[in-house]
Amino acid sequence: MIEKIKSTKVYLGFKKLFSDLKPMTFKERCDHMWTYYKEYLLILVFLFMSVGLVVSVLEARNKDVLVAGMIVNVSVEQRGMNYLTKDYAAYLGATSKNQVAEVDYTSFGDPLDRENGTNSYYASQILPSRVAGEMLDYMILDKFAMEFYIPQEVYADLSQFFTEEELAALAEENRVIYAMQEGDTERWPIAIDITDLPFVKDMIGAEKVYFALSGNSPRPDMCRHVWQYLHDWKTPEQSWN
Repeated sequence: MIEKIKSTKVYLGFKKLFSDLKPMTFKERCDHMWTYYKEYLLILVFLFMSVGLVVSVLEARNKDVLVAGMIVNVSVEQRGMNYLTKDYAAYLGATSKNQVAEVDYTSFGDPLDRENGTNSYYASQILPSRVAGEMLDYMILDKFAMEFYIPQEVYADLSQFFTEEELAALAEENRVIYAMQEGDTERWPIAIDITDLPFVKDMIGAEKVYFALSGNSPRPDMCRHVWQYLHDWKTPEQSWN
């Protein structure tokens, strides 16, 4: 059987290729492969990408998302990401690896910037697309991103989330951000300043950080839970005691 394999054109072709490549430097090998086997390499890359896409789709179909968030323009330390993902899934009673608490990340600057505008535009549209596709529950954003999304109507009306007393208390602390459509006289709350929350101070530390909810959340019952979970964070010192 082995002798038959060694006599095939495929085996002999690979044997010659390895023999040709052996005395070459790494750069020379790359040039040789690209010059003589470019079509095969492109086909191989295409196959790998296709397999990766299929695997991603299958994994997405098999996932049971318990809650989905997005971090925008702020960096969260690894312990904080664990708290929002695998620790949160365990807290919610996940019984299998398919049950997940998801948190995605995007970062962007001014889409009108001449040098990086195109990349910033595409990065900025990830969040609205998740909202439109009913794939997002909550957001944690910096000031630039929070204000950027106000005209795009991605936010839930927080008066449907907090009680009047809770909103009044937050407003008294100047933590409520409101939105108003052009020509309207009424405004509605769309984000809360959470800069001073222990979780934010310990794991983010940005100048200004805001919490908001998706206006198209597939799991509205989870929104109150996320808000409370952020407040339940224990600082490292508290965790050790």
